[in-house]
Amino acid sequence: MGSLVAAHDRVSGICVLASLLMAALGGCWWPLEIGPPVMKTISLCLPTGWALQALHQLISFGSGFGAVLKPIGVLLAFGAAANLLAARFFRS
Repeated sequence: MGSLVAAHDRVSGICVLASLLMAALGGCWWPLEIGPPVMKTISLCLPTGWALQALHQLISFGSGFGAVLKPIGVLLAFGAAANLLAARFFRS
């Protein structure tokens, strides 16, 4: 984000806002089960939704490591994409 925003003092505010929005839409603030089904779909477009899904499998359902392999893979893909985007827009 620091490479995309010219004003360095605004970077932290934008990052806080983005993380709060991802937390809310990803299901970290309330259970997605009480919301409309479209919220579950939106949450799977964000890394927070996949992280929460893996955590939910482990804690709520007592599943093993095999149940979280897909969410971990998706989170790795999100991380790789973020690093590629950061490398692409990096300015020294």
